[in-house]
Amino acid sequence: MLKVLYKEKMSRPLRIEFPGAFYLVSQKSNGKEKIFRTETDTENFFEYLRKTIIRYDIRLHGFVILPDAYNLLLETIDANLSRAMHYLNTAFTMKYNARNKREGHLFRGRYQSIIIQPGEFLCYMSRKLHIMPVDCNKAVSPEGYNLSSYIYYINTEKKFQGLTTDTILSYFDRERESAALIYKNFVENAIGKKDTVYEKNLHGGIILGSGDFLEWMKKSFMEGKDESEIPVIKKFRPKGPDAQKIKELVEKEISNKKLARKIGIYLIRKYSQYK
Repeated sequence: MLKVLYKEKMSRPLRIEFPGAFYLVSQKSNGKEKIFRTETDTENFFEYLRKTIIRYDIRLHGFVILPDAYNLLLETIDANLSRAMHYLNTAFTMKYNARNKREGHLFRGRYQSIIIQPGEFLCYMSRKLHIMPVDCNKAVSPEGYNLSSYIYYINTEKKFQGLTTDTILSYFDRERESAALIYKNFVENAIGKKDTVYEKNLHGGIILGSGDFLEWMKKSFMEGKDESEIPVIKKFRPKGPDAQKIKELVEKEISNKKLARKIGIYLIRKYSQYK
């Protein structure tokens, strides 16, 4: 039975994790530092990425490495994304700091992740990932960017150790070469166009999928859960009473302005979901 696994320290907000989940994981460098400056930097990252895949039984379906960030399309066989990402970031940071004689955090805060509905939405996210270098003005075309998994999707002769392309390509055609050609057109025909699929089907900034998928996620992982432990639940609950109305009612009942302000802030945060 699927369930949310609480593998992180209780002092940190928990993630929604379950076996068979697909994620787009994004991690930016600390202070926009360019950390992928040399071929060695990239090779070291891929070394630890492959170790992470093996160690945590994770499938890599795509990647785009930018000078100050990395983006990964992952599938977790077990509910262990947080532990896997902790290992990857920690191991790579230690290697990077030792090699470059630096100290401190390499990445800015915790990684960001979007849960993706399998099927067509996984294909759309793969397309968005591979167009990213063009959108970031790092390349004229997806094929022209060498720190991306795109070339391994459209060229059947090229292989990248640890990368799985068959899952997504199988949605386009049973035959590998035909699927690669269709996928290439699918991606490149979207360059320079507004991604309405992503815009209309991204819920709360963390779930990409249909309305039915969203309801399944809410029922499976959010109902009866404490939002203090899983903060993203707040994004899918009614906003509650108006903040201004709470403020007015508190000030009407309590004459002490300082006390009224404190109580008002507490009630607004608790019931209106404003910070």
